[in-house]
Amino acid sequence: MNVSNYFSSNEKWQINNFSKDELLGVKQKLVDLKEKSTDKQEIDEFVEQSLFNQQILERFTRYLSYADELTRYLKQKNYRLPLTVLTGQLKDQIELILKSLSNLIQNARNIKRFLKDTSFIDELLKPSQIMSDKCKEMILELDTFKNYENPISSDDIELWIDINKIKDNNITLQGIPDTLKAWDEILEIKNYFESLTNIDNKKKKKGIVHSIRFSDLFDFLVTKSKEQKKIFANFVYLLREQDIIREFEDEFINVHLKKEITKALKDLIVPIFSKVVKEKLNVIVEETMDVDKLAPLGEDQQHLDARELLEQKLSAFLPHLASYYCTGLEKKYQDIINEVDDLNEFNNIIENYSSKIDIFISIINSIEGKVKILEYLLEPYKKITESLRKILTNLISELERRKSEYEYYLKTIKKERLRDNINSFVSDQIKKLNEYISEYEDQTSLLIREEFPQIKKMRKILGNCKENIQELKAEIHAKLDSVKNKDLDIHQIIKRWEDNYNKKKNQLNFLLSLMFTKIFKNFKEIIEEEESFFDNIADITNQDNSLDDLPLNFTLSSVVADKMTDEELKDRLTELKARISKNEKTIELYQKEMSKMEDILETRVKLREGITDSNVKCAVCHQLIKFGKENLIKCPFCESAYHYLCVASWLAKHNACPTCQNVFLDPNSNFFDVQEEEENSHI
Repeated sequence: MNVSNYFSSNEKWQINNFSKDELLGVKQKLVDLKEKSTDKQEIDEFVEQSLFNQQILERFTRYLSYADELTRYLKQKNYRLPLTVLTGQLKDQIELILKSLSNLIQNARNIKRFLKDTSFIDELLKPSQIMSDKCKEMILELDTFKNYENPISSDDIELWIDINKIKDNNITLQGIPDTLKAWDEILEIKNYFESLTNIDNKKKKKGIVHSIRFSDLFDFLVTKSKEQKKIFANFVYLLREQDIIREFEDEFINVHLKKEITKALKDLIVPIFSKVVKEKLNVIVEETMDVDKLAPLGEDQQHLDARELLEQKLSAFLPHLASYYCTGLEKKYQDIINEVDDLNEFNNIIENYSSKIDIFISIINSIEGKVKILEYLLEPYKKITESLRKILTNLISELERRKSEYEYYLKTIKKERLRDNINSFVSDQIKKLNEYISEYEDQTSLLIREEFPQIKKMRKILGNCKENIQELKAEIHAKLDSVKNKDLDIHQIIKRWEDNYNKKKNQLNFLLSLMFTKIFKNFKEIIEEEESFFDNIADITNQDNSLDDLPLNFTLSSVVADKMTDEELKDRLTELKARISKNEKTIELYQKEMSKMEDILETRVKLREGITDSNVKCAVCHQLIKFGKENLIKCPFCESAYHYLCVASWLAKHNACPTCQNVFLDPNSNFFDVQEEEENSHI
């Protein structure tokens, strides 16, 4: 049975809608039969003959059975070929059957209008309606093959045919399953094999299988039309996937012939694959050219020539395109960055840039997928694609590197902008602070000139100044608190506030000392209040007696400590020690911060020296070494550790480890690298 072209070329097996004349003819015939008092059986027979030939429904039923069996057969196999080419034929024929059945049902409904007893037609329509529903179900099922993810396309199969024509291996045809014999194309391939191998009946019984050359099969395909060749190629590949068609290389193929085959395969594949790659990357090329129009991306600041770029070999085209594309994007976004005021816009820029590079990478990944298919089709000559696979791997690595570097650059710029924004804000607040203190100074100076300054007036002035500065501190605290989780180093900003405070306080010292000397006895309470007020200016925070509401200096320590250098940690430790001695109220807070930073410093020193033990003793004094507090010297040979002061005198005289006697080396002398190279040179 010819499953692939069962009805389309044979109109007598199709059912058409009644024309107007045909319908009137049926009506007139029924009138004549009634006038002759014809019995019901004869009328029913006439109606049945008018609607269809019984053989048609049987033919439809038989075809649907074969098509259903083939569909289930294909569905349970995991073929690496586009099944829609094969199932499309089934679908076309089933749609023809459905059309004939629809016409049959419509014709029957028209005849029913001329009959009083329609039970016969109703019974006649039941199998047709059931078959029609079956056709619709099968069409939906065949449509699901479109959703099957299959890496092999019809073009790949045609390429496989051309590849095997060059290899021209011997091929054999094994037994074909009965289900597949429903396709006449497969039977035609089988008959062609048998015609070339000239196997007689006796040899068939013995199961002797003869082989032909693939070029012979190719000659068979060439005789077909363009559309037929495509279909037959899919059937050949189907048989190959099922291991029904087997190919095997000549055992005694010589090296020279292998080289010729390899060269011929390269000449076939390179132009085809190069075209495929450039078509896939066409959107990237167009976007690169659009950016190039704004700012030249080529060498010597010359505009790119798309034609010249596309004419390059893949080994040059792919790296050049990636370089131009990334450079163009970076130039484009640099212009945008220069105009950005809203820092949140940086996130959109980073996301947009990353998505574009990811699209490029996804295209390269899809090209890598095509390379894998090529290797599958080229077997055993898949080494032909090694250089291309290496180019694609390097290209993906380069795109990932450019993406990572530019994202880091954008994030760094964002941090700098944010830091500048905070610096500017704090500068404005410092200016206001200085104005408030200057106002306080001026007003207090007037009171000092009086013989008996009024305590109430002084308290009011100080209160106003305190309130204004406290508002400033609250604003700064809110600003810094909003960015404390954004990985910013704001240690210098806090330091700046404190430096300004110390500067202003020194300016006021002389004035305050005069005033305090004069009014000390009578104004002890206000002196204490003012001292407390000035001491708290340095901490940019709202404070109360709760340890949960820490000054900003302390709340940010947990964020910035890990980002501080060793020197900054030491400076901060020195500063904290000074504060502890000056302000007993905050001793507990500063000690906690000291302990945290000493732990960080100790951990860093241990990691840097490769020390994992928690308790390490000096090899000279045998006392525990306090990492982060005491300077450490460690022998690179025996790993003995010493206090610097314990071993400094010895090292000054001998420059050697007291324990193992090895001379200490300069870590930047490259001694070990040179030694390793010398040892390797003797291998």
